[in-house]
Amino acid sequence: MNESVVGVVVTFNRLSLLKNCIASLKSQSRKLDQLIVVNNGSTDGTDSWLNEQQGLTVIHQENSGGAGGFHRGIKEAYESGYDWIWVMDDDCVASENCLELMIASDRSKEALCIAPLVINNNGDVDIRHRGYFNLSPGMPSFQTSINAVNTTDILVDFASFVGLMINRAAIEKVGFPIKEFFIHNDDIEYCLRLNQVSKILLSTEAKIFHLENATNTDVQKKFLNHYRHRTPIEKLWIKYYGIRNSVWIKRNYIYNGSILKKASLFWFITKSLSAHFKDIMLYDDHKYKRFSFYLNAYKDGWFEKFDNEKPKRILSSFK
Repeated sequence: MNESVVGVVVTFNRLSLLKNCIASLKSQSRKLDQLIVVNNGSTDGTDSWLNEQQGLTVIHQENSGGAGGFHRGIKEAYESGYDWIWVMDDDCVASENCLELMIASDRSKEALCIAPLVINNNGDVDIRHRGYFNLSPGMPSFQTSINAVNTTDILVDFASFVGLMINRAAIEKVGFPIKEFFIHNDDIEYCLRLNQVSKILLSTEAKIFHLENATNTDVQKKFLNHYRHRTPIEKLWIKYYGIRNSVWIKRNYIYNGSILKKASLFWFITKSLSAHFKDIMLYDDHKYKRFSFYLNAYKDGWFEKFDNEKPKRILSSFK
């Protein structure tokens, strides 16, 4: 008996990209049994376009970030009884046989999670989206990336929400993504839980194209003969979520347990804040506002406070 597969797409204000994503999913050689689109409060006409489409289950909600969108979409799919849940952002385009190849992967019957290779705009494998966890204290990143060339399917620890497919048996045991994360590192935390029940099978023949249109907004600043790439103040709010969620993960998965481990995390935070403070003093404008961003991000991660309106308040409070 064929197992059912539902696609879950989360979108926010990228209608042109969303149209391409939906078209690729509707054109799969192995047809989806259902397609759920979570619209995170888009204001660019996405809501009207979605309401006109046939064959979609559309959820309109206030913007709760990617994390809130995936929480809602996966929960809806799971409660509807589907066997496999295939998740992605609105800037993804799956190759026509992507789903078919994932389902046919050699070890798919053993793995409760499957993922395709991610291809970037240049046609290269984007190794950042798939990898292995490294949870050693003091490591700057949670994972190491896969090799760019893989001739056979492999088992990995981590796959971003760019095309990750999850079996309901895994979701039954680990639950849903943490919606309070809003954006950044929600897929890392979820894969840490998924690893408790299954590795992720990387189907190297299956391809999904990640057509992200985000551009690097950093600007180069100079102090004496030293240069740093610095984030403009109006874009700094994005870093708050990444730092806060990263500290939360470190506290709960790496430095959890003994007082000594918590002290090590506190020392790690202190060193990180000192480095930020040094760079802010040497290179940046709006120094007090910037330091407040970083201080609150680390503090909220430590105390496990998920106030997703705080970055806006920090920006507005110093105008």
